Amino acid sequence: MGKERKTVQPTELFENNKIMTDRKEIAEIMNIHYYNKIKNLKDNLNQPTHNPIEKINKWIKIEKDPPPKFTLKEIYIQKSRKLIRRLKGGNAQGPDN
Repeated sequence: MGKERKTVQPTELFENNKIMTDRKEIAEIMNIHYYNKIKNLKDNLNQPTHNPIEKINKWIKIEKDPPPKFTLKEIYIQKSRKLIRRLKGGNAQGPDN
């Protein structure tokens, strides 16, 4: 089928002028790094200049007609198979594992 992907874990990590080789220490250092990365991104996000809920409520009041009713058409297995067979194989995303 497709190529098998292997996950490679780091065996060494340079941190504070030391080479770490213990898997648990490496995992902890990486965890702290990515936690801080996300925290910094979150802290530096601009605050919204308006309340999004108020904007939605205002839009709902302006609309004269209610939103269209959500419906799904019934689809049968035979139709599903026919549609799947028509799909091009090269457009699939990700590995075929």
